[in-house]
Amino acid sequence: MIGRKYERDYAEKLQGRIQRTMEFTGNSKPVISVLVTTYGIERNEYSNRFQKVVTMEELFL
Repeated sequence: MIGRKYERDYAEKLQGRIQRTMEFTGNSKPVISVLVTTYGIERNEYSNRFQKVVTMEELFL
């Protein structure tokens, strides 16, 4: 599968955004990370930051 590879710098940026969102909203419930992408995601040590990955194929069945 062709996909985008997520590296450490983006994983840290994403974690920071999640943390700021939780602080801003005052919400103690978890934030769910969903990635909507054309081709999917290349699995690596940082790709597990997304709880769900949705591809175009899944959207247009």
